[in-house]
Amino acid sequence: MCSGLKKTLCVVVPLLLSACGSTGVYPVGSDVYYVSQRSWQLELGYTPVTKATVLSEAESFCTEKGENLVPVELEVKDSVLLTNGRVSLTFRCVNN
Repeated sequence: MCSGLKKTLCVVVPLLLSACGSTGVYPVGSDVYYVSQRSWQLELGYTPVTKATVLSEAESFCTEKGENLVPVELEVKDSVLLTNGRVSLTFRCVNN
């Protein structure tokens, strides 16, 4: 199964992948939605990729409804050494 370096990778890779998971889009009010994603890294700040992923997920959600994305609040929590950063978006979908 897993031995030596492979054993380390078998433990580390799933942890890293799970640390970067999205909450998925879910409703938080009348026609208001929320999506968030963690960004785990060993340096300070957040990855622009995390922000782009959150915005893309929200945009896709609205597009599937035939509507346009309107951000309500974008919150970026920077990573600090060995802690997760987070990008959270509260948004609405409005008719074209």
